[in-house]
Amino acid sequence: SGAKQSFIGELLRRHPWLQGRWPGEPLLTETTAAVFSRVPSLATGFAGEMLAPLLDGTSPLEDPTVRTEHYVPGGRLDVVLDGGPRYLIWIELKDWAHQGPTQLQRYVDALDDEKPRYRKLVYVTRLGMSGEVPAQVTHLSWWWVSDFIQSWFDAHREEITAVEAWLVRDYLTYLQERGLAMIDPLEPNFHSALKDFELVAEQLLALDGILVEEVERRGWQSSAVGHRFGGSKPGD
Repeated sequence: SGAKQSFIGELLRRHPWLQGRWPGEPLLTETTAAVFSRVPSLATGFAGEMLAPLLDGTSPLEDPTVRTEHYVPGGRLDVVLDGGPRYLIWIELKDWAHQGPTQLQRYVDALDDEKPRYRKLVYVTRLGMSGEVPAQVTHLSWWWVSDFIQSWFDAHREEITAVEAWLVRDYLTYLQERGLAMIDPLEPNFHSALKDFELVAEQLLALDGILVEEVERRGWQSSAVGHRFGGSKPGD
């Protein structure tokens, strides 16, 4: 996409915590919560979007308190937006981790015991990474979240501080670096690049076949497994 490297991403790549697929799901959680906390109007806007079908519309929402690693009877919530007695939003964030078989239902049951008037459980995953999601849960993709944040930013950039604006933009770049968002439009040369890719792919496949034939002609054992350029598997 040509996007510059985010400051958030550069910082977290150096973090010694959880050296798996950078920078680890807990750090993704903490980063997301930090952005909500430092840009409270964004957190309030997100809460309003999640509660829109439920709100009575009599008064605007107050900015929430943002917490992470919140323990509840059903487990441990990633992010909590606590709007006091009026609303409560629990957010479970996933990157590459798989969903527990009863995890979301436990959260649904625990949320029913909370006192705020409006309550919502939100589940955010990569596209294609979720399991079965209970009907009471609002299931979002990271692409939807990034698109919402971008739209919110476009509508409110004149109302927030320069520091808040920088933080939101950098967070969107960070999500894009992780493959959780696509915020840049297609480049003007996209169609010509696609044609060039198709030509190179055909040439590589032909070369693959030639090499396999030559290896077998010389009496060597070929380990070819049939390469291809498709879209059903990451390796393609």
